[in-house]
Amino acid sequence: MHVTSMMQLIEVQGWENLTQLVEVNLELKGISMDKKGSTMGSQIQMDEIVSPIRYCPCCKKHQQAVKKLDLWRLPEVMVIHLMRFSYSQHKENKLETFVDYPVDDLDMSPYVSSGGTDKASYHYRLYAISNHYGSLGGGHYTAYVYDEGVDGWFKFDDENVVYIDEVDDVKTSAAYLLFYRRV
Repeated sequence: MHVTSMMQLIEVQGWENLTQLVEVNLELKGISMDKKGSTMGSQIQMDEIVSPIRYCPCCKKHQQAVKKLDLWRLPEVMVIHLMRFSYSQHKENKLETFVDYPVDDLDMSPYVSSGGTDKASYHYRLYAISNHYGSLGGGHYTAYVYDEGVDGWFKFDDENVVYIDEVDDVKTSAAYLLFYRRV
């Protein structure tokens, strides 16, 4: 099979309807995502987050509020957004931090609430990566896409499509969006 575009490859793999997506935003602080997601856990705040003192309209008192995020079920397609742009009061930066993310088996089960009723698998396989090269003011996007038909990865760079021999070559410090599919 000869693939001429990323959209053609997505259509070949049956992904023309991507309505069930979830986006996870990760702030980059030198992280690594292992297959069990253990080091990713420090970046995805699933536990309680204490906020500053706020006024509670129910009890009519000022007190600390607690935010908590529980995942009860997971989507077929999950998009992980690596936060490559850092903004502060005086400075804007593009972060070039290398993130070692799993390709074959991302296990999200540690992040699903035990009360969840979803009996589907919590394991995901990476099938596409969007890369950003450049700075805040401009840049260039490329993509890597996994083709199940040939059991291999392709790099898309404008009109150029190249087969990738080594799976580790799809892991770069330019990775911006990671597209995972439930297995």
